[in-house]
Amino acid sequence: YRSWCLVQARAKRLSPVAHAFLAFVRGERAQIIGLVERFDGKPPALPASN
Repeated sequence: YRSWCLVQARAKRLSPVAHAFLAFVRGERAQIIGLVERFDGKPPALPASN
């Protein structure tokens, strides 16, 4: 499993594009996590049979 982080220097201002990207990532976090889980290379868990 890999972890990704967005970082920013405290003394540096973000560009409008960087602000938009940060807002996109925050707004789409659940979908991004779902895609990571879907394409992480692990086979899907099979449901238990009774």
